[in-house]
Amino acid sequence: SNYFDYEAEEAKIEEILREYFHPLYGGDGAGWQSENNISIGLISKKLETIDSIQKVLRLELYDCDRSLVADEIMLEEDEMPYLSEVKISEKQY
Repeated sequence: SNYFDYEAEEAKIEEILREYFHPLYGGDGAGWQSENNISIGLISKKLETIDSIQKVLRLELYDCDRSLVADEIMLEEDEMPYLSEVKISEKQY
């Protein structure tokens, strides 16, 4: 079938990202280390592994602590990543 279930794919992508950012088993599968930083490039690489994503046109990383959009978030020694929200939009033709 050629039917594409956008809502199901959106939920799948969000779940993949939530698992990736889980502090205990996320990242490379062994959990996040305190020296890890989060960058747009890191997230892009993860998104590229998802078959249903053809191209990422825009990606924003929001640092909740500093209240700004950033290219990279530097984690302090006592910090772990927290994925607050995922917004996905389909390109309109």
